[in-house]
Amino acid sequence: MNLVSLAPLLLADGVVVINGLGQARLLQPGENAAPGEVVISPGSQTDSLQVDVIDNNGQPTAISADTQAQNIVEQLEAGQDPTTSEELAPEAGEDLGSSPTVFGAISRDGSETIASTLFETDGSDSVGLSETQSLSLLDLLNTLNQITSEPPNDPPLADNFTFNYAENSADEYVIGKVTAIDPEGLPVSYSIEYGENDPLDGLFEINDEGEISLTPEGVEAFTNDFESDPNSHQITVVASDGVNDTPIVVTLNETDVNEPPVFDPPEDGDEYIFCYDENSPDEYVIGSVNAVDPEGGVVSYSIQYGANDPLDGLFEIDANGNISLTEAGVEAFTNDFETLGNQHQITVIASDGVNNTPITVKLHEQDLNEPPVFDPPEYGDEYIFCYDENSPDEYVIGSVNAVDPEGGVVSYS
Repeated sequence: MNLVSLAPLLLADGVVVINGLGQARLLQPGENAAPGEVVISPGSQTDSLQVDVIDNNGQPTAISADTQAQNIVEQLEAGQDPTTSEELAPEAGEDLGSSPTVFGAISRDGSETIASTLFETDGSDSVGLSETQSLSLLDLLNTLNQITSEPPNDPPLADNFTFNYAENSADEYVIGKVTAIDPEGLPVSYSIEYGENDPLDGLFEINDEGEISLTPEGVEAFTNDFESDPNSHQITVVASDGVNDTPIVVTLNETDVNEPPVFDPPEDGDEYIFCYDENSPDEYVIGSVNAVDPEGGVVSYSIQYGANDPLDGLFEIDANGNISLTEAGVEAFTNDFETLGNQHQITVIASDGVNNTPITVKLHEQDLNEPPVFDPPEYGDEYIFCYDENSPDEYVIGSVNAVDPEGGVVSYS
């Protein structure tokens, strides 16, 4: 098994053995390590390792894994052989060196002989590990470090987004949804970051799912009215995994909607009320309504009557929104206060050719103090009476009769 395969087993309370050739294996249950082998096992404390070298008697000698690794790295960085040790002075013939330390007796007889020497040496470091064992131990420690080290926490990954939405949207309408993925699989939260004095501050909002919508304030602001510039808005959404933040540029394009005409607010609220005198001629303008198309189109007007509406045909409206009586209306009850029904209600429609807007118009007929009206005599517009000559003064030649439209007392003269 290689070191990459053995490292997780070691973390799972396994025991790894490195022989003199630097070959690593998993120590099987009941198996004993051979002399000269390095035994690595979990330590008594969390995140610690026990490293032992087995001596010739089969007994373990503990060494420090951290110190051993540090010594090997330092010697390699210095360009030295990690299997030699300066403090042991091998060139001076110390026990761990390669110089001879035991000689036989030498007798001088004057003869010349070329001596041959045979040295068998094994490189070892200061604690008795061979070069291959030291390097294998270092590789194993590095592998363990890579497995147990805290993985890097990368910020969430996300692209920039562009969304289109129609003007006059409600605050619950989702304009668009941004998404960010955390490389470590952590949950991602979203927020909107506004700059100082940003006119968009408070007009958009985002929820935990990354869904963007207008706030109630945004619904009533320029952000929801295409006819109010600007129509393209840019916000910065911040995606966070709790440690790192990723800014996301989101462009929100407001699109135009063909809106119906809008009446100018009349003084009395959402309806028009006009008063006019009885006996008005048909050319008299009772009142005027006005509507504006948000898209700047031409607005036309008409009067909408219900089925069997007694007012049908008695009022009219022109292209400028001026309301007046028709010729029939002049002669009808709509122009005579003394005839019951002096308050009339009609519905005016403003149209841009596509959309219509209705509004209620109330027309209040006002009384005039009209002169008395004579009963129509039989012979037209005058009275004709006949009487005999020599009639006394108490004789009644004839009688005239006049009625006050307002019900007042009529006097004659």
